[in-house]
Amino acid sequence: ETLTTDDYTVTYTSNINVGTVTVTVTGVGTYSGVIEKQFTITKSNCNLQMSEDAITIAQGSTNTRTATSDFGTVVYRSNNENIATVSSSGTVMGINSGNTVITAEIAETDNYYGATKSYTVTIQQLNSVYNTAGRYEFTARAAGTYRLEVYGAQGGSVSYSYSFGGRSRTYTTSGGKGGYATGTVTLSAEETLYVYVGGAGGSTSSKTGGTG
Repeated sequence: ETLTTDDYTVTYTSNINVGTVTVTVTGVGTYSGVIEKQFTITKSNCNLQMSEDAITIAQGSTNTRTATSDFGTVVYRSNNENIATVSSSGTVMGINSGNTVITAEIAETDNYYGATKSYTVTIQQLNSVYNTAGRYEFTARAAGTYRLEVYGAQGGSVSYSYSFGGRSRTYTTSGGKGGYATGTVTLSAEETLYVYVGGAGGSTSSKTGGTG
């Protein structure tokens, strides 16, 4: 005779974590008796996915490579933070020229084995910046996102002499500071960035505007 689920109940003890699980089957209604069986839950492997291909980026640029996992929190680390750092989201920043290894790791727990993936990052030193015919040229050695900081030129100075009340006086003041801006630009390998620089304010030794 084939039993249905109305003829018995099934209970488990500790059927989630690693260890021994006891299964108890108990007869219901016209069926009586109890059967107990055991099985073992073993620790599982963690499925951590990330490319381990080596990359090259330029000093001062960034590159993001993320790892995915079906369990746990991914933690990133750099073997040499003097060469490159890595953020909690997997973004690598090139600091100095050289090589380092970036590792993504899932820590081991009671129910899962830990896992790691890693790749090598080569940081290339920036090319020199050349000043040609009033413009600066920068060629990226590697593809990446580059941070720019630009400063405006200082204004010209004023210095002049004048007489007041029968006495000679000299007035001198320096020009105001230029503006400042920062931002990022994405460059391909060997792409050239051109920066055109305006001139500073001219200086004068004469008084203009007002009678003093």
